[in-house]
Amino acid sequence: MEWNSSSPHQMVAQLEALRRWATAHGHELKDDHVYIDEGYSGARLDRPALDRLRDAARRSGMTTLADDGGRLIAAGVTTIDEVLSVTTAHEEPPAAAPKAATV
Repeated sequence: MEWNSSSPHQMVAQLEALRRWATAHGHELKDDHVYIDEGYSGARLDRPALDRLRDAARRSGMTTLADDGGRLIAAGVTTIDEVLSVTTAHEEPPAAAPKAATV
């Protein structure tokens, strides 16, 4: 289902459909777990509600791609360039990892 922020009626209808689906599948959709950025394009990564969602995810213990990327860089699994290519400009880049020793 596509979210169309230019149509308030469509947004309400989609939220109602989501609530019905959640209830039918034994879930509760709390109001404070609904993040709507009215008037913002979904293509933008700098949206107030999206920022609140990211903050809530971090508070609940989730790890961002940038955070996990730092761990993977330090382990020698990936490179800084690879991590930066998939993380958003909105996230803090991972701290520089120490270079792996060569044998």
